[in-house]
Amino acid sequence: MAFLPLATGTACRENDSGVIPRLREVYETLEYPFNEEKGRPQLSDSLQELFTVTLNTELLCPSRDETLSSLRRKCLLWYREVYHNLCGEQNLRNVVGYWVAGIVEYEFSKIENFAPSAEEKSKYVWENDMIRALFHAMELRDVLARFPQLVAFLFAWEADLRDPQKSNVFLRSIIASCPKTNHRLQLLKRLLASAVRGCACGHREYVRDSCAGICQLIQLYSPSTRSAEEQIDEAVVWGVLARSRICFKRETLVLLLDQIKSDSLARLRFVLEEWPQYCQRELDVVRELPTVGEAWIKGLLTMHVYLWDTRDGCHTLGRVANEAINSTSDLSHTFLFQLLLLILKQPFSDFLDVKVSTHANGTVETFLLVARSMAYIEIPLLQPTPRMVRCWGCIFPSIPVPECGTRDVGFVVFAKVVRRLLEKHIESAFGYFLGRIDEFDEEQRQNSWRNLVVYLLRSEQVLWRLCEIPALKSHLLGSERGASSNNNMFCFYIYVREALLSHRQRQEDVDTLVNILLDSAHTYLLQADIPPETLPQSAGSVPDTEESSTKVVQLLSNEGDLDSALRLAQNLVSRGRFLSLYKARLAHRLLHMITTARLQNFGIDVAFGKQWCKKLGLEKALCVRLLSGPSDEQGAIQHMIRMCCDVEAMFDGQVLLHKNECTNERVKLNVEMISPFVWPTFPVLEVVNRPLRQAMSVFSRLYEKHHCSRRVIWLRTSFETFTFNVAYPSGDKVVTGPLELYTLFEVLSEKKSVETVRIGEEDTSSGACCSGLAWGELAKKVGRQFALLQHDVHRLVRRGLIVFVPPLPWPEPGQIPPADVSEIPVPQPDSATGRVFLNAAFVSRRSHYCFLPTHTRKWNRAVTIAGQGDDVSGVLRSSHIWVTQAAIMSQLKPRGCCCYSELLSLTRESIRGKFQLRDTEFKMALEQLIEKEYVERSSDQKQFFFYKA
Repeated sequence: MAFLPLATGTACRENDSGVIPRLREVYETLEYPFNEEKGRPQLSDSLQELFTVTLNTELLCPSRDETLSSLRRKCLLWYREVYHNLCGEQNLRNVVGYWVAGIVEYEFSKIENFAPSAEEKSKYVWENDMIRALFHAMELRDVLARFPQLVAFLFAWEADLRDPQKSNVFLRSIIASCPKTNHRLQLLKRLLASAVRGCACGHREYVRDSCAGICQLIQLYSPSTRSAEEQIDEAVVWGVLARSRICFKRETLVLLLDQIKSDSLARLRFVLEEWPQYCQRELDVVRELPTVGEAWIKGLLTMHVYLWDTRDGCHTLGRVANEAINSTSDLSHTFLFQLLLLILKQPFSDFLDVKVSTHANGTVETFLLVARSMAYIEIPLLQPTPRMVRCWGCIFPSIPVPECGTRDVGFVVFAKVVRRLLEKHIESAFGYFLGRIDEFDEEQRQNSWRNLVVYLLRSEQVLWRLCEIPALKSHLLGSERGASSNNNMFCFYIYVREALLSHRQRQEDVDTLVNILLDSAHTYLLQADIPPETLPQSAGSVPDTEESSTKVVQLLSNEGDLDSALRLAQNLVSRGRFLSLYKARLAHRLLHMITTARLQNFGIDVAFGKQWCKKLGLEKALCVRLLSGPSDEQGAIQHMIRMCCDVEAMFDGQVLLHKNECTNERVKLNVEMISPFVWPTFPVLEVVNRPLRQAMSVFSRLYEKHHCSRRVIWLRTSFETFTFNVAYPSGDKVVTGPLELYTLFEVLSEKKSVETVRIGEEDTSSGACCSGLAWGELAKKVGRQFALLQHDVHRLVRRGLIVFVPPLPWPEPGQIPPADVSEIPVPQPDSATGRVFLNAAFVSRRSHYCFLPTHTRKWNRAVTIAGQGDDVSGVLRSSHIWVTQAAIMSQLKPRGCCCYSELLSLTRESIRGKFQLRDTEFKMALEQLIEKEYVERSSDQKQFFFYKA
């Protein structure tokens, strides 16, 4: 143990004239268990004076300005006197014990006189007495630290005393044998509690250092290490709680909740300054003490100051600990919740006010400072140890020990307050912006939506910064109502979506808001790369058509607005719905670009063509920028990029056609539709949103104007079937069938008809295709089972769309097939070498426009059809899922609600004879319908599903 500097305590020391008489008085009345045979040691007057006054005075206040030679001369004189008088004495231990017991008794008498008691005293008197008591305690610690060395020097001839280690053991035995040990231990505990309580007084550093010294004395007077740890813990906890009651009186805390008597600045100062500083000071003191758990003390302080019930003012720490820590459901009645509710009301009113266009940076920063300060309000309680249980029982005998509970209780309560205020403001905002939207005209309605978007973006940017605090983010995810599908979603998006759906009970409102956000993001990104004067008209707005005309309005001004818009759009709807909405907007823009670009100028105006291609390249880049996400979504992104490639291929094909027409060269382009299953598909075209439907109509008229023998075909899907027109070009038949049937027409459209082959018309495109398509090769390309393909082709032959020519005899050139199609033989398995053709009435002899080059189309075919076994099975599996989805929707729609087992049974019954439905396929189909929001699963009864489309 180091020597304590005496500069601090010199003011507390009595003058020497008072010390010496008190030392003599203590030794005269000393009670010590001396040797029973010899009793109190009989010392000469000189030795009595040496041990009572001279040596003790040196131990209490060693000379620091004395020279080494004079100090050595003085010590030798003491040694000679002790040696000449006590050499040969048989009971030296009795003498040393008498000496030690006297000085210890002297110090404890001083400590007891000045130790703070429970009596009411003024703050100045209490602190002055505590400092004096601490001084004598530290003086005793230093005396006991110097004592073994002085004993070893004075009794150097005695083997048991000249060893400092043995002397130290002997010193402990003397202390343990004292009859006042327990009393002195309690006195030290009371002094330690007072020191911890008074660490904020004027002598803060001295008091803090003294606490560690008192802990050493408690360890010295305790019978065991475990007992010492328990005594120190109990004293420190008492001191911390006593100081907490002084610094944070209940009346002062209640006053903070009074909006009249206390202002917002006082509440902010308490949370941001007073509590963190106080907590840090307390932990600095505890951190230097042995055995005391810092986390435990922090938890006690948090419970004592913040987690008390404001309804009855109950200060019972244990009830709050067990109810508020272990169950976060009742935290709304705690002082912390009520305090944060008052603090956050004003910031929320500032940056969530519907009439405020911008928010002050100071308000936002204050809001975030309060959020970060919740890190100081935590209860890092671990599993209670036996020592903690015993200590708790001594302090709170009738209260159970709190178990492990919410650690970051500050962030938990903060999140609850944010949720309450946020839900309230979001509901009022939607009522303000959309309350009378049905009474507005079109322009006013659009302005209301735009104002709502600006409000949501401004609010989202502020609230999203809360998610940058890791400990707070986890408590702001999901809904408190227990919606399982939203557990990983920021609560702001949940409240916005609920407000949208509850305002007019219309799912279309959600789509409208998402479309505005997507168009705004697209407009901003496009303007960042293209000068305003060259901005395409369709960017970010509904294009000018015959039925609509809307001006471009830029709602985003920086990258922060862009990120906020994308986050909001992606969270308001499911990921699948978000991708489908963006695909529809992309199709709208691409088709509008085609119609407004005046295709006839492509081969003439080179500058115009370059500008048009640049815009198309930007669309590809924007697809990647806006839709970058998990790897399982890359397929959808590739589809949208292929849509851009279709339009780009159209431009290349039109330029080539224009050049060949100028040189009078004969060109025959392959007949091909837009890439199948890449462009958006809808159950019926009537459900297509109005802007896209208008763009499709305008594009169809423009295309058919330039190609009078062709018609634009828009694919429609109702999960299990595709409806497509097979007019090539003069027919008017409509075919509805599965994917393989559509693929059959796609494959046969690349071959020559039976009439072309028999007349012998010269083919300039491909001589290898003049003999139609072999039956076995057709089955392989379509990827359909042989027997099923027989049935499909037989039906098409009966309708006159397909012609089957048997292998033998081969018709002579110029021979016309029978007029009665019923005479044409039905394909049989043994006639697999026969050939299949499209009927000549459905094959165009003129040059046609090619949407996608042949080699690119072959590469894309993996999406729709494959020629290998593995890919064929994958296509069949996808077709099975579409059929299953259609069956589910058809069975669920008339019933409205159905349980899982009943729905599975009905679905299997409806598709019986087509294929064997497996449980995995049914589950996958049902999950996709739920993802697309066509079916909803009950949140209470998980086995029930509702029709939602």
